[in-house]
Amino acid sequence: MYVSVLQSRRFSFNAGFEGRFSLRQVNMADDDENDDQEEQLHFQRVIGSFVGYESVTMADVERTRRALARLTPSARRLLPAQSLDTKVAALQRAAQANARFLRDVVDNQGSFGPPPLSGSRPRDAAHRKVRSTLHSVVRDWSREGEAERRQSYDPLLAELKRLVLPVERGARARVLVPGAGLARLVLEVAVAGYASQGNEFSYHMLLCSNFFLNMGLPVESIPIYPFIDQPSNVRVASDRCRVVRVPDICPSDLLVQRDGEPPLDFSMAAGELLEVYDGQDEQWDAVVTCFFVDTAPVAVDYVDAIFRLLKPGRP
Repeated sequence: MYVSVLQSRRFSFNAGFEGRFSLRQVNMADDDENDDQEEQLHFQRVIGSFVGYESVTMADVERTRRALARLTPSARRLLPAQSLDTKVAALQRAAQANARFLRDVVDNQGSFGPPPLSGSRPRDAAHRKVRSTLHSVVRDWSREGEAERRQSYDPLLAELKRLVLPVERGARARVLVPGAGLARLVLEVAVAGYASQGNEFSYHMLLCSNFFLNMGLPVESIPIYPFIDQPSNVRVASDRCRVVRVPDICPSDLLVQRDGEPPLDFSMAAGELLEVYDGQDEQWDAVVTCFFVDTAPVAVDYVDAIFRLLKPGRP
């Protein structure tokens, strides 16, 4: 299976499942050269935040080491022997493992994103987004995130199945999943038998979903340490270095074409909902979304767009 994911504002990605995913890049109307350059700069900052994760995180670990080194001898005697050195070494190993995963994501981006543009440096917000993306990886692509997925996604899937049949009149019902994030909900809608299309704006999310959907990764083959940036609200120091193995499943193992059924249809569209789906009124049988509407600058705009996209009489 192969999935390519593209840009989050002015390039649209579509992929149709035929054992592989193919890429079609579409420049959206009314773009100008300055907009394209801004988008290229933004994308390169995102790439830079992935590649620069290790140096930024190691700087944080070094600050921890210096703070521990300033402890008085009497304070150090209160702690287990060599516990401070062990803590710093564990944080360093965890940061290196996360960095390997993020470099793999970048190295396997394929044709994802706009053309490269030099001269951009990641901003602090981009580095923070890398850390939050690692947390999202736990929710969507690990056994540890199973309980949260079932609490969040199962009610949506159950309501979808109640309201819309997967196949009607020989065709799969078309379901849009805006705010697709790391694409797990999009995948589960497709596995339920629908023509499922995800829509996502964030390059950080798109890069990682591209990686998980494309690479055919063995189950639990990648160790990550997503909590090393959280020194607060932990019971013991070792909780920060707790390993989570991903992915919990291989997507291609779940998408199986059954005899007599219409072709599988699983796709992604990268971009802002209001732009990407402009002109697609009344073309979707259902819209399923989670962790999304509250991200809108004006939530009513998203709600209005969702109702416009739905076919008359659809949920």
